[in-house]
Amino acid sequence: MKSHRKKYFKLSSFLFVLMLLTWIVLQVYVFFLNKNIQDKDTTLAEQNISLENYKSLTGFTKLMAVKELEGKYDEIPRSTHIKKVITMLEEIRNLDQSWDETLVLSDFNVDLQKISVKWRVSNLILLYYSNQEKWIVSLIDRFKNLDFIENLYIKNYTRENDDNFFSFVLEANVIKDAK
Repeated sequence: MKSHRKKYFKLSSFLFVLMLLTWIVLQVYVFFLNKNIQDKDTTLAEQNISLENYKSLTGFTKLMAVKELEGKYDEIPRSTHIKKVITMLEEIRNLDQSWDETLVLSDFNVDLQKISVKWRVSNLILLYYSNQEKWIVSLIDRFKNLDFIENLYIKNYTRENDDNFFSFVLEANVIKDAK
């Protein structure tokens, strides 16, 4: 019987020493973890003080105001839009047209909200008729192919009596943030 007690005592002693060593290791780990947290908190406090010093500078305030404005207003590539319109207008100008069918550009304007183009045309068919087999693309379809416009419309046509032309203004809204 004494041998069983001795075995239980040794086993209990071993488990006690093992638990004691585990507790000590955990205490050392918690100590170093807390020290690391304190070091990080000290570094964070120093960085917050440095950040507050930067925020008080007028240059930083201006920089933040500019960044806020940049965030509110996306840059619209107006030069790209204008180049696309000019390319399209050059293509129209270079088309072979008969003497009785003439399309004349008077003026065009591209801004951030709207594009407007003032035209004179001898025949309204030039505005609306398209035929892919004959490589004929109407003026309306050419404008619809521009990727930065929407809501294309012509308010009215004015017939000019002296030379049988129709005058009109083609307008469309510019899509914000179009690429």
